[in-house]
Order: sequence, then C-alpha cells, then structure tokens
Amino acid sequence: MTVNTTHATSPFTGDGVTDTFLFTFDINPLSYAVEVWIENVLQSEANYSVVPNPDQDTNPGGQIIFVTPPTLGDEGEVKRTSPLTQLQGFPKSGAINTLATESTFDKVMRIVQEVVLDISENTFRWRGEWSSLLTYQPGDAVYYGGSSYRAINTNLNSAPPSADWQTVVLKGDSGGLTWRGAWSSATSYVLGDGVTKDGGSYICNAPHTNQAPPNALYWDILAEGGEDGEMTGPVTSTDEGIPIFDGTGGSQLQDSGIKLPTTSLTGKKFQRARLNSTEDAFEFFDEAPTTLGIEADTITPTKRFHLVDTESAASTDALSTIEVGSIENGALLFIRSVNAGRVITVKHGIDNILLAGDADVALDDPEKWLALVRNGANLEEVRLLAGVGINRVESADQASTFNQTKSFAHSFGAVPSRFGAYWRCTSAEHGYAVGDRVPVYLTQYYHTGVMVNADATNVEARSAASGQAYLVDAARTQGLMTAGNWKLVLWAEE
Repeated sequence: MTVNTTHATSPFTGDGVTDTFLFTFDINPLSYAVEVWIENVLQSEANYSVVPNPDQDTNPGGQIIFVTPPTLGDEGEVKRTSPLTQLQGFPKSGAINTLATESTFDKVMRIVQEVVLDISENTFRWRGEWSSLLTYQPGDAVYYGGSSYRAINTNLNSAPPSADWQTVVLKGDSGGLTWRGAWSSATSYVLGDGVTKDGGSYICNAPHTNQAPPNALYWDILAEGGEDGEMTGPVTSTDEGIPIFDGTGGSQLQDSGIKLPTTSLTGKKFQRARLNSTEDAFEFFDEAPTTLGIEADTITPTKRFHLVDTESAASTDALSTIEVGSIENGALLFIRSVNAGRVITVKHGIDNILLAGDADVALDDPEKWLALVRNGANLEEVRLLAGVGINRVESADQASTFNQTKSFAHSFGAVPSRFGAYWRCTSAEHGYAVGDRVPVYLTQYYHTGVMVNADATNVEARSAASGQAYLVDAARTQGLMTAGNWKLVLWAEE
C-alpha cells in the first residue's frame, strides 16, 4: 500500500448528542495508533473506540465512537501516532532483492526514530495532571505531587518520579513557581513561569515567546480575573437617589429612595445637610448667620449661628430665654452681639439658659461668640475643660452677713474677663439641697440683693443694706433667704 493522505489529524466539535465522528487520514490496519484530544486534554482509550475502514487504500480513515457524547461546544481532534517500528523480514518476491530492500527500509526507520528522539528530547507537550489511564510518549510533560516531569520513555501507569520521567521543576517552598510579573510579548517563558494579564494569573506549561494568556497550549490558569462593570442595578431609579447594596453577594444595587440633591455648595459657607426621615431626602440648611432681635428677653433661633440685637435698638438688653423648637437635642447654637454698641447680658438660671460658673455673660464684642448646647429644654454653655485655656479662681466660703463688703484677691494683675459670686447651700431651704450652688441675686440697687464688681486686684461683693437677700427658687419665684443656711463664694476668670 501507499500513504495516500497528506494529513494526520481530523478536527471535530461536540454538540452534546453526537457520539460518532469520522477521521479521514489513513492508518496501518495492522499497527495503527490513534489519539483523541478534547479541549487540549488527551482522552483515555476507555472513553472511546476506533473503527477503521477496511480498505485504507481506497477509503482511508474510519470512525471514533465515544461512550458519552462530547459536551456542546467542546473542540476536539483525532490524531494518528504511528509506532516507530517495522516488520523484521520481507518475504521474497521474484527478482526483488529483499535483503537490499529491507536494509534500505531499516536505514529510513532508524533516521526517523533518531529525528523523533531528538525532537522529543528538546520539546515539551503539556499533558496536565498525570493520569494512570494514559499512555505517555517521550516529550510529554505532566504535573504530579507539586512537581513537573517530562517523559523520557513510553509508559503507562508509571507514576513520576521514576526511570520513565525526568524532573523539570521540583516542588519547593514556593511550589515551583517562578514569578515573572506582567506578561510581555518580548519575554521568552519556560515551564513554571508565572505572569499576570488583564487581572488574571497564569503559569507557563510549555516554553514559548509571544503567546499571550489565556491560551491553554502555553498557559494554565492560576486565578481568573474578574470583569469590570459587573455591578448591576435596578431597571428604574429615583432621580438624585442614593444606591445601596441589596445583600445578594454584593453584586446587586437597588434604589434606596433617599435623595441627595446635586445643588452645588461651592462658595456657600455654613451649609449643613440633614436626612429628613419623613421625606426620605437630604435637606440642606444655609447656616450663614442672621440677626435676631430680643423680644421680652427672648429670642427664637432658626439656625445654628445668629447675631443678637437689643430690643428697640437699646444700648443694653438682657437675654434669659432661648426657644429650642428649631434646635435639635444635642445640637450647638452660637450667638454674639450684632455690634459693639449693643451689649447683651445673657442671664444664667432665669429661665432655660445655664452658664458656666453660674454667672451671667456679657456679649459686648462682635468677635466674642457664646457657644451653647441644647440639653432637653435647656441651653447649656460649652466651655473648655478645667485647666485647659481657662484660669479660674474662687474664694473660700464667706459668711452670709448683710450690709457688708466681701473682698477676694484674684492675683491676675488685670481686670478679670469674667467674675461673679454664688451662694452655696449649707442647710436645705427653698427646695435647694446641701451643696447646691445658686447664683447671687445681682442688683444695681444698694439696699436689695448683692452687687459684685472687680478691678485689677480684687473681686468685691456688697450685700444689701436692708439686711435682706433673695433667692430665685425652682418655680422662678423670689424668696427671702436665711443667712445661716448659705455661704457666699466669689470667683474670677482671666
């Protein structure tokens, strides 16, 4: 017979149903060998059978019949692998010199074997994980037990390492991986080289240059890269709405229904955003200071920063009540006088304003801000912690005698920025308990209450000439105090 075909492979594609595929190359019916590959993986002979056509001269080829039809879309190939052997003798036929003919064929066979051996000794054909069911030829490379091996002899069920295998990459602490960084078309890669490309990681399974991964002929996947833009969201959404995860593996978004207006805040000082739970939307507040006029010792804030003016543009005024309706509990309120010509005296304890040291505060400078925090129905002054930026001194207890002057040396060398006095309860009276501190009832009249003044040396308190002093009790009513139940304390701050 003659070799009458020019190819030794036949490709096929699985459809999940067909189990029989044709191959069209000729084979030697006495000593043929056929390999079947699917997706670059050599298939075990237990998975298929080979049925050659009877007459390979006129009808070369045959059929491959699978036990289970190949999966839909799988690419496969049938290959011829002829053994590099021949018959040991030629029968005589007429005048043909069989000895010379056989010698010639022997020489050709030896040359072919030597060429194949030389090729197999210098090439790799990656076969993946070693399998006891496959027959390996010289040049086949496998991965087994953390190491890589290359077949040097034809073998079946000879697990590496053995005399049939040559070690290529021995398992080590790093698993035989040589990391080469980002893949480059200009780099020559060898077995075990690791690279990254497009977010994925790959290990070289056959020496090569300029074969970009993914490519199963040259690379095995270590870790697949994800795709950009995998996040999905709702079909419809609220304009200016905030998206939130729906909890399904972190890959889905849903519309929260909460809106965040895109109005630019550029150049707008004192802007504040707040989530309105009723409207499910963010509200923006312009906190730029505006002026409030005092009415009956009361102001009603509408934001967090305000300038305060006196009632009827008077030079002085008192502020004892701040309406808290528009101030959130725990929120801060900042106030100052509208100008130096309006002096606002913020009163401690008259209504819902509670000041540090139980003393009134004079807002007499446009650069002096008073910070208050809402605590329930009250506004309490915010001051620095004791010992941090404030120097405060107090006198010892002074006897509560009337029509006398009490003096306390503060040692500042200048008039204190703040000063005052308070009563300390030593015996319960008018609803106050022992230890309670109550600001003195300050007055400009000499014959009632207590007058407190200060200079660069002393804080001075002068009690009423009438022999009487008054307390403001919890019901905001004035009551006559018993001198023996109270001690007077003077204080000053730098």
